[in-house]
Amino acid sequence: MVQWVGTAGDIAAASTALGGLLLVFIGAISNSFDSFDKTAQRAVKAKFLLRGILALLGFMFSLLATGFALAGKLMEVNCLVIVSVVCLGLALLAVAIAASIAVWEIK
Repeated sequence: MVQWVGTAGDIAAASTALGGLLLVFIGAISNSFDSFDKTAQRAVKAKFLLRGILALLGFMFSLLATGFALAGKLMEVNCLVIVSVVCLGLALLAVAIAASIAVWEIK
């Protein structure tokens, strides 16, 4: 049987770093949206809202991954570490989708 507890520290570090990058991305989205005047904000709201929701989902999954990884390491429970890997994978998926949408919207 594979022992996942040994990788829990690496998973926690990776998910924490991803969460920090996502906070920067959310801040950039917010600042970009705020740079438009009120009438223009209505026109671009859907685009920015989609990016923000995906970034927020990724951030929340990265926080969950960190928590589960640390709990799994502390209690030496493989199942918790596996859940953290799944959460980190979902966070990475949300980031990949958000980045793809941002690139595809460049005109």
